[in-house]
Amino acid sequence: MGLKILRYSVLIFASVLWFLGCSPSLLRKLNAAGVLADDYRYGDLYRLSNLPQFKERLVACPKEFTASTPKLPIDLYVIGDSFTDPERLDKNDFLAQNYQRIHWAHTKRIVLDTAKTNVLILQSVERHFREHLSAPVRNYEVVGPNNLAEPPKQMGFWEMFNRIIPADTEEIFESFLFGNDFTLVFKEWKAVLNEYFFGRTNQVVSFSKNKKYIFLGLDTDTTRINSSFTDLSNAEVDSLVEQLDRTRKHYSDAGFDAVMLSIVPNKASIVAQTDGQYNHLIERVQAHQKLSVGYIDTYGPFSETKRGLYLKGDSHWSCAGQRVWTEAVNQKLKQKK
Repeated sequence: MGLKILRYSVLIFASVLWFLGCSPSLLRKLNAAGVLADDYRYGDLYRLSNLPQFKERLVACPKEFTASTPKLPIDLYVIGDSFTDPERLDKNDFLAQNYQRIHWAHTKRIVLDTAKTNVLILQSVERHFREHLSAPVRNYEVVGPNNLAEPPKQMGFWEMFNRIIPADTEEIFESFLFGNDFTLVFKEWKAVLNEYFFGRTNQVVSFSKNKKYIFLGLDTDTTRINSSFTDLSNAEVDSLVEQLDRTRKHYSDAGFDAVMLSIVPNKASIVAQTDGQYNHLIERVQAHQKLSVGYIDTYGPFSETKRGLYLKGDSHWSCAGQRVWTEAVNQKLKQKK
């Protein structure tokens, strides 16, 4: 009898795991309700390293505006990465009457309101800028009101398979089983022992020379173009600026009143710039004589302040760093009204 109960218990538990792994929307609801622990609650870099010195609970940043705040007659469109994820920024962070944002990995059809000033911001973290601008940007497709419906997409076998079994199912299971605070303690012990006795950590993270800061390995790996310390030729800077100009011309012809650029500095570019030969990507692009788009400069203000602009155990900016960016964006919007 006892063995039978155990078998059924294991079966039920496995079924719950399977159901959760195949139901991302349910997982999000359970996370929001606090039933499941948020795997990123202490930051993405802590999650990867489990080193307790970089453990700090993330908090939601306060919003600058409310629903009743008078807004400018501007429609703001953003093509961005994780720094502008909906969990971080929304319409209450900007002075524009309407705000829309998509990720670099996606495309979307839009209809511009010609009665408004339409502004497009290309927001990219420094580590991915060279990839994003290897060709002209076309993530938004401006169409007429009768063509707004997205064309049907043919799903291949693997796309259908991933719908049934999401690619991150294993990661979700691990988070469900071992992402609670109790098991994190044991993960921390293991991480500390590995670092102290063997000098080993997760290979996807790296540290400043003084060990005070943790980064994504991409920020410092000079074998890849994502690093702040990888060689960057003048010819490539010229090419990046040329792609920006083609992008500006395309979207200006499509009806946008302004196209602007925002390169968010890598964490290592601000707090550990002297750890290597910094390539000064952001400054070189922004100062280029042929740059035809306006830019939102965060590198300058970040370089002056340095501390407190990035999260301890995360690759993203803190509320202070985010506020520097949103205030700079809103200042630009005031000039466009």
